[in-house]
Order: sequence, then C-alpha cells, then structure tokens
Amino acid sequence: MAAAVGLCGCASQPGAAPARTQAPESSVASSGPATTGSSTFVVTPELYNKTFDEVKEVIANLTYLISVRDYEGWRSYLTADYIARTSDPQFLEKASRSVTLQKSGIALHSLKDYFENVVVRSRTQATLTDINFVDETHVKALTVIDSRPVILYYLVREDGRWKVGTWPTEQE
Repeated sequence: MAAAVGLCGCASQPGAAPARTQAPESSVASSGPATTGSSTFVVTPELYNKTFDEVKEVIANLTYLISVRDYEGWRSYLTADYIARTSDPQFLEKASRSVTLQKSGIALHSLKDYFENVVVRSRTQATLTDINFVDETHVKALTVIDSRPVILYYLVREDGRWKVGTWPTEQE
C-alpha cells in the first residue's frame, strides 16, 4: 500500500499557502514514542513553527520535482530505507496489484516505475496542513482530504535535512 511508505493522493494547489494549525503552547510529541532516552520530548511553539516551515519548503520542492517528472531530484529527497523498501520486488509486486495500476495494465519493476506510475499520478499537487512530531527526527506531514487528516509524508531528519522515510514499523 502506498501509504505505508509515506504517500497518498491529494487534490490541492501546489503553490497555495498551507493552512497552519495553531502551534502547541508546549506539548509532548503528538504520536509515537514520547520519550528520547530518559527524558520526554517536548515540542515548543518555536520548534513547531521552525519545523513546519522547513517541512513546508521540502513539500513544495518535492511537489515541484514531481510535477516536472524529475526522478533524480525526487530521489535525492528519499532516505536509503525508503529507496530499499520501495525498490524491493515484493513491494513493487504488491503495489502493482492496486486496482488503478491493474486497470491501466501497469506492472512496477523499479523505483523509477513507482515514481512515474504512482508518485507522479498521485502527487503532482500537495499542500501541508499540519505536522505531528513522532520524535525530534521523525515528523508526519499532514493534509486534509474530505475533511479528514491524511498523512502526506512520513519525514525523517537525516544529515541536517528532511527526507521521505518509511514507517518505523509495519503499518499496512
């Protein structure tokens, strides 16, 4: 399932300014592990706003790269785990069984096939609505579809930048 690696369809305008929910006054990580080591991870308003702005920029860049079908540019925003998982023949076979791809007679054989036939078709437009911290290096980027929050990307902070990552555990 595409959502397991941080993707979902979205029908919003790529250049539209995202509607930001109010930054928390100070809160524990919104979901997932709430502790790092022996201390609790606290999301300050400053951290929330800084991270929201960073994530907004990453999503704008990804949306642009996807809209111009820049595979190598898109790939540079992926973690090694995401690349390995999404390139795995079992994952590609399972993704190929989706109704949409089967109707079109498309079978996925590579990460590039996945990009061209899944990512480009579902991600040419994306708008960030909110972020949920899992911990200090993992964030769920959210959008709203049919009045419900949907995970747009699961992002991992690696080497000083946010990248598209995989879930820490299987959530299919």
